Amino acid sequence: MIKIRYLAILLVIISTGCANNKSSELTQTNIHHENQSKNNTAPLLTQAPTYPVYAAQQGLTGSVRLMFDIDPMGKPVNIRVTGSQPEGIFDSAAIQALARWQYAPKIVANTPQYQRDLTVQLDFNLDKSTAQLKPEAKQEFTPRKPNKDQVLKNKKVIKLVKKGFNLNMQNQINLAIETMHKVKPTTPFEEAFVTRMLGNFYAELEEFDLAINYLKQATDPRLLSDADQAAAIKLLADINYYQGYYLAAIDSYSNWSNFTGVADPLIFERIAEARAKLNSQAPYTN
Repeated sequence: MIKIRYLAILLVIISTGCANNKSSELTQTNIHHENQSKNNTAPLLTQAPTYPVYAAQQGLTGSVRLMFDIDPMGKPVNIRVTGSQPEGIFDSAAIQALARWQYAPKIVANTPQYQRDLTVQLDFNLDKSTAQLKPEAKQEFTPRKPNKDQVLKNKKVIKLVKKGFNLNMQNQINLAIETMHKVKPTTPFEEAFVTRMLGNFYAELEEFDLAINYLKQATDPRLLSDADQAAAIKLLADINYYQGYYLAAIDSYSNWSNFTGVADPLIFERIAEARAKLNSQAPYTN
């Protein structure tokens, strides 16, 4: 089960403050990963590494080969570098990226197993436009602090939201969802906030169509704080993409870019991939 944790949920409940969430890293446009494990285990969810700014400025390319284990929850652990070229340049970025991947747990006799000594190679490549980017050309997303209408105010709502959050953290997703359905929002923001939590929880439960429905309801009114709005739109886009809803994915990725003001090459690449998949699905006509 893919665990999607949003610790900011609790912070919004107990505080009106919001830390800046800056997407300021320069990322690559062409990332190729090839899983070469002995049992051919494929990841359910990947995240491309952040391209080191120094390497991008110098036009450096390379690769990192990693060995790792997969814990019973499907998370890569005990990650170590077995080879890199050039040595040391991309190691940290590769390790940090792989640590955020998710694999399907290996189940034997109804028991999740610990898997050892898998390997993967991450290749770092630049096109000319990316190689010429400079740090000052980067765009950053700095969310505004929640305003007076973007906090939970009703005590009963706060109590149930905290309960749902804690149940989720204890991996009791069904109980968390049941709790959130009992919440009776008293403001439009509370309704959007609770709806977003339900979207997150259904995504964790891999009930993706329900997750899409709730996340769309939560984001359409634009009542959430900037940080929550951006995260929810991005999650909605990713789910649509991986479910094969490519038109919806393109729309959501475009909304994310417009909302954050971030020109993320990886998002543009995902939009291009979605359009290509749509074109490949189109019936041939004379």
